[in-house]
Amino acid sequence: GPARRAKGRSSAANEQLAPAASSASSWAHPSASSSSRSGFRGLRERVRQSFQDGANTRARQRCFLKVTDGERQIVKEEDWRKVVSEVWEAGDVRWVLERVKERPISTDPVVAFKCVFVMHRVLQQGPPETAVEWAMSCEVCEGLASHWARAAREGASKGTQAEHCAHAVAEYARLILMKMELMIERDAGRGCFDGCFVFDRHLPEPSDSLEALAVLLNYAERLMPLALHMVSPSKDRRRPDRSDYLRVYLPAVIAIIDEAWLLLCAVSLFVKDLLCQVHQAKRYMAIACSARLAPADEKPPWLQLSQHLLAAQPRFSRFH
Repeated sequence: GPARRAKGRSSAANEQLAPAASSASSWAHPSASSSSRSGFRGLRERVRQSFQDGANTRARQRCFLKVTDGERQIVKEEDWRKVVSEVWEAGDVRWVLERVKERPISTDPVVAFKCVFVMHRVLQQGPPETAVEWAMSCEVCEGLASHWARAAREGASKGTQAEHCAHAVAEYARLILMKMELMIERDAGRGCFDGCFVFDRHLPEPSDSLEALAVLLNYAERLMPLALHMVSPSKDRRRPDRSDYLRVYLPAVIAIIDEAWLLLCAVSLFVKDLLCQVHQAKRYMAIACSARLAPADEKPPWLQLSQHLLAAQPRFSRFH
């Protein structure tokens, strides 16, 4: 009796443990059918993702074709903003340059100008690493600048709207190259500007502030003539309201006005900091001279340069 009952209990326990053991065995060593199902699911996800990527690529291509068409019409704001939003959503800015290379930028000055305009807006409002990513393919802007400068110089239609547009493309491409230089950190720890001319670190040393201010003013010297060139009439454009190229230039003029405003804000902040440092240095020198710790005419080099720069009021007035 007791032996028979013990044997029954052990057999029942073995029957209960058998399903658990089989499930554990199937988890540790999946069967061929389960592995084939998981492989099929993975393949299905990859195919779905490839279709999604292809759809996104086609949507970006349509969007870029629309904003860089060869029509001598204004680029709508919602169109170029769509390109900027696509850059943020994709997390990649290299596709913009790939689309630029696919356009007839060496034969059509209107398409080339619109491509440079889109690049300008992406630099302004796109991710901070845009300039670093594009620096690997900066030959696009360099090629645009050299090609259209040569076309404007050697063209037979001097003083016409076509020559005017070719010159605008070349100068605009050079401006983009200068802006990219400001946004790339050449030396580790030296810092750089973002697309809105905000420096990414504090500059406690007066010499660093002076250098940053000089770089911004050099960029402003290139910015102002470009804006004036776009609105200046050419020989065959006595009525600017009848010019088709003026419609092409208008979005870029607005972008340059935005650029000038951001640049003026950055320059004003650096001038304010520089003025505070100059006044502090002059106060310290006055105390040192009264205590006869330093000669009255001895000034550090940065202070001499700062006073010379701040005395150049016509340059500031023209920029303002």
